Parts: sequence; C-alpha cells; structure tokens
Amino acid sequence: MVIVPAVATRLGRKETVMNNLAPIAACLLFGAIGCSGSGSTGGDPTGGGTAGPPAPTQPPPGNVTLTVTARDAFGTAVPGAAILLFRSSGTGFLELSTLTDTNGRAEIVGGFEEVYAALVSATELEGISYDPSRPADDRIDFVVTLHPLSALTPGVGRLSVSGSSADSRELEFNARLYLVEGNASTDLEEWNLAAVSVLPCVPSAGNGVADCVDGSAGFDASYQGSTLNQDWVDPSVASRPLAISVLLDQGASLAVTDPADRRLLAAKYFQTRLDADDQVLLAAFAADHETTGDVAMLPNQPVTIFPVANPAFTTDGRNYFSTIDSLATLEGGSSPLHAAVGELIAFTASAAPADSRRAVVVLASGSVSDCDTLADCQVAQNELHEQSALSDVAIVAVGLSGPSREIDRKRLGTFAQGTHGAVFWAQDATQVPTVLGRLPEILDGRHGAVDVSIRLVSPVAGAFASGNTVVGTLRIEVCPWDCTNWADLPFALRVP
Repeated sequence: MVIVPAVATRLGRKETVMNNLAPIAACLLFGAIGCSGSGSTGGDPTGGGTAGPPAPTQPPPGNVTLTVTARDAFGTAVPGAAILLFRSSGTGFLELSTLTDTNGRAEIVGGFEEVYAALVSATELEGISYDPSRPADDRIDFVVTLHPLSALTPGVGRLSVSGSSADSRELEFNARLYLVEGNASTDLEEWNLAAVSVLPCVPSAGNGVADCVDGSAGFDASYQGSTLNQDWVDPSVASRPLAISVLLDQGASLAVTDPADRRLLAAKYFQTRLDADDQVLLAAFAADHETTGDVAMLPNQPVTIFPVANPAFTTDGRNYFSTIDSLATLEGGSSPLHAAVGELIAFTASAAPADSRRAVVVLASGSVSDCDTLADCQVAQNELHEQSALSDVAIVAVGLSGPSREIDRKRLGTFAQGTHGAVFWAQDATQVPTVLGRLPEILDGRHGAVDVSIRLVSPVAGAFASGNTVVGTLRIEVCPWDCTNWADLPFALRVP
C-alpha cells in the first residue's frame, strides 16, 4: 500500500505502522464507523475524502498452511468471521474468501510466507493479531481475540477555568481529552492527532432553552472559540492496582436508550479488561417514580450493591456475569443519579483497598430524576465533587443517548470538572462496551490523552459571569491517513 512507506519513513516504528493498517482495512472491507465520510462522529466534515489503498487480491498459489482461530473476549468461538492478512511486501494485504467455521476456525493453503498479521471481523466485532505461531516453515497459526467494534467515542476530564476578562466576555479553560475507537488495535496516538478546535455557538431563536450559555432566566449568549495550546500526554506504566465500582442505570428510560441491553454486554466485557490485581464491584440504581408511579425493580433503592447479601469488591469479576444477565428484566422506575453515586462513593471509600486507584464508573441514560432544575443538579454535583476529592474516589460518567441522539449535557457534563471527574458521550449503545473496555487503561494512565487550553470570546458582556454554565462542542481531528476523520466532543463547564 502506498501509505505504508510514507508512514514508516516518518515514524521509523514498525509496530506503529502495523497498528494503523488495521483501521484502513476495516474501512475498506467492513465499513467501520469513523471512516471517511461516515457521519457525524467520523468522516470528512466537508463531505470530501481521498482514495484509499488499492483493492485487495486473492492469495497466490503456494504450500503454506495458514489457520486462523477467532474467539470473542469471553473465549467463545466466532463463526462466519471475515479474514484479512497483512504482508510485508507485494500487495500489502490479502482478503480471504474463506470465513471461519462453526468452531471459529479457518484453514487455507497458499502463498503466505510473508504474512505477519491477521485482522478478523464479524458483526460489531473486530480483532487483530501480530503474533503468529510458526511451528514449521510450512505452517502459520493465528489466534485472534475479537473486541466490540464501534464509532470513535470522545471523553473529557479535568475541566477547569483558568481565567476570565473583567467584563466576562472572555473565558479560558483547560481540559484533558480522550478518544477511543472500537477496534482493539487502534487508539488516538500523537502522530495522528491533527488539531482540536471549538465549534462556534449561536443561540436558536425562540426555543426557550439556553443553547450556549445558561445563566439567569432567559439568558443566553453566542461565542466563538480558539485553541491556545495542545499537548499530547504519553501513556504511562501503571503504578498501583485499580478498584472500580461499576454503576448501571436501571430506570425505565433504558427501554428507549438501550433496548438491546448493550450496557450489560459492556459490564461483562469490562470484567475481561482488568488485570489480575484489580478489584471490581457491581451496582445498579433506580427508584420508584414519584410522579408516574412507575416502580423500580431493584431490591434496594436508590442503589443496589451486589451480591445483595454481602456486597464486596472482588478480583474475579466474571462471577458477576449471571447477576449482570438478570438485570435485563429489572428495568423500571426513575434514575436517581446523584443519590446513587453518593452512596457508592461512600461504599467504595470504605470497602476498596486504600492503596488502589479508586473510581465509580456510572452509566447514565441522560434521564436524571433527583434534581428538578439545573441549579439543583449543580448543588448536588458540588457535593459529589467534594465527597470525591475527600475520599480520593474518582467519578467517571458515561452518557448514553436514545435514538434521538439527545443527551442532557448540562446536567451530566459538569461531572468532568475538577481533577477527579471525566465524562464520555456515547451517541449509540454500541459505543458503551468500547468505553468501558478502555476505562481501566484510562484510569491508571496507560491510555494516551490530549491536554488543551481553550479561549472563548462572546460579544455579550457577562456571558461568562460566575455561576453561568457554558455548553459547547470541541472537534478532535485525527489523521489515520488522510485527515478526514473527526469526533465531536460535547462539554459543559460551570463558571466558578
């Protein structure tokens, strides 16, 4: 492929070259979300794009026996999976016509001497292996683990205001940005980060809702933004084990936002991504709805911690699988987000090992029932931020929207403020397993990030006055080969 020499010359790192072959192949063969021109969370925002690598070819005749065995993250065979092989020269990659059988296995004889990687794809699953076993010169064996496949998914943390002008027309703030992709072999890396920009915000006329700046009743203000600074944060080596409480929304709104129960798949997948010394706790939240009378199905309100009889952290999260499966029939009631998070922070602080990195990871459907107004929600969040800082228990919120793609970013987004918070935005339920699968790496610093400084300017005096909440969108542009991919990252920032 034409791009391989170019990337190799620039980077001088073979492993990075191989990492970036996978998303190219996925775009060409499997229509992976996030490829050029593929929609609002990926593609060319101008509608353009460049031609990809040449079309794949069938393998030439030969006498090398190649086998591929495909398993999902739980060790289950994946039948009917497509196979793409990468070669060190020649055509670059080879698409096999053979699919994996009912045992998740495929075997074919051909000219495979130079094959060094195998990409395997099935419905919403993808995996790649760079480590073939070669028991003999005439045999190559790949064992490939397939992971959930989804769109580029952004997250933000460490939101903090760094300065403002005397007339509150200008505001500067800092943020740490994360970007994960539903492909086990690829992540945002320093070389493919092009730029972070701020989308301008203009209030919509007559909708009665503050679109850009929420302040006093009826207040709103337009603004423009620019990026002052952008620094790549290199992944680090984990220094201590994790202790993470996973908190799942079980309110009635999940019937709309997550009809296929992808959050439950995500909770199980999360267990497979932890190291042997990491500990995990499972909890869920819901309460009887005071207005509609809709009844919560969980045994304890506002939060149920499992096992119900003796809740405790464990190093064997797979023991939760049957409990997670049972939650599929336990949806109902309202979603008392803040009360549930507060109780779980307290439990995590008392039950998790003190020398671990502790966090509460909450999946929220966007429906928050325990605060009536934005001001009420902010008071509740202030208390949670204080509780989080005092107990050294981080809060990570994963916002899940419904088919309308609406998320209440004002109520959920400000969880990202301070040093102990982060928010990820899933526009589709298929993104939730990807996010939860990457959170162990993110929480202990093994995942790359981008620190940015942003300046906002408004023509309205007092736009960024103390107490106002600024809502907007950052755009992260990435360049796997042609700089036509991007991810839009909602943010909400309360001015102190």
